[in-house]
Amino acid sequence: MNKFKINIVNYFDKESSVGEIYYDNTQLAEIAYKDDRFILQLYFHPSKKYWEFPLDEALGALFQANERLREKNAYLAETPEQVNEKAKEILEKLINHPGKKTIKAELHRFGKIVDIYAPGAGGARYTEAGEFLGFLEPQWPDKFTITIASLPDRERLVAEVFYNNVQWAEISDETNQILIQFYSYPKQDHWEFFLDEALQVLKAARHKFVELG
Repeated sequence: MNKFKINIVNYFDKESSVGEIYYDNTQLAEIAYKDDRFILQLYFHPSKKYWEFPLDEALGALFQANERLREKNAYLAETPEQVNEKAKEILEKLINHPGKKTIKAELHRFGKIVDIYAPGAGGARYTEAGEFLGFLEPQWPDKFTITIASLPDRERLVAEVFYNNVQWAEISDETNQILIQFYSYPKQDHWEFFLDEALQVLKAARHKFVELG
């Protein structure tokens, strides 16, 4: 039985809707829109050192909350014209970002291309002639790392996920079911990440674990 529950709530002190994720009636996380990005906050377990759930159920709850919140928030464009206008705004921010980096490459499909990345905001891909091809997912910040490890207290390999050299998650399958544990942050009462980056890293950790574990 899936014990995850998602509430989409409109609070008076918030500019947009908030996604609350509960596990067994205890709040695990909150997703909110701030500074043009969705932010994920993971809270301490009230009585344990870590949260533990089936990995696919946890990822499913996070992705579902993300989708429902994006549908709910009024800032999202509804017409093709609004979508195009929003895309132009995003492109302008990427291209004009002071910390952007440009990567040139050659692809079989498009030939020579240029990728422009802005820190934490994703990127855009163009042909060498300047034709826009599409948006790119954010690259992982250097602060995230994934390690496949053999631990003395585990019979099988585990995937450890670190942020700023502090472990915040572990994936294992000691019971023949892939589980994820979220650990408490040692310096405050919650972890906080950009939602898209956290989801991307967790998906990659799962893939790496299944491939090598």
